Amino acid sequence: MENQHPSVPPTFAPVAPPPQPMSPQQLQSDMETIRSILNESPASKGPHRLILAGANIFCGLMPLVAVPFILLGTGIPAMVVPHEEGSFIPLVIGLAISAFLVLFAIPFFLAGWGLFKDRSWGTVAAIVAAVLNVMNVPFGTAISIYTFWALAKNKLTS
Repeated sequence: MENQHPSVPPTFAPVAPPPQPMSPQQLQSDMETIRSILNESPASKGPHRLILAGANIFCGLMPLVAVPFILLGTGIPAMVVPHEEGSFIPLVIGLAISAFLVLFAIPFFLAGWGLFKDRSWGTVAAIVAAVLNVMNVPFGTAISIYTFWALAKNKLTS
C-alpha cells in the first residue's frame, strides 16, 4: 500500500477455495493402507533388515574378541613384577584400549538389535554404525556399502 496513487484501489491476492472434505470411502481406504503397512512383518520387508542386523552384531563382537587378549598381554608386566615402578602403566594402557573397543562396539550392537526388533530408530543406528564401519577395511567397508545401498533403495523401511 506504500507509494500508491490515492485513486488506485489496493490489489489483493485471490483467496484459494477451502479443500474439499475427504469422503468416507477415501478415509476408509487410507486407514486400510496405513494398517496394512503397520502390520507388515520384518520378513515381508525383505531380507536386508535381518542380514544387516546380523552383520552389525558380528561387527560389534569383533573388537570384543580382542579385549581379553589385550588385558592379558598388558597385565602380565604388572603380575610378574608387581612392586616395580611403572609396571602398572601397560595395564592402564590396556584398560584404556579395552574401554575404547567396548565403547566402539556399542553402536553396532544397538544397530543390530534395532534392526532385528524392527525399531523405528534401527535405521538411524544402522547409518551411524555404517559410518563407523567404513574404516574397517575390507569387510566393514563392504557392510557399509551394503547398508547405504539398502537404505538408498529403500529396502529397510518399505
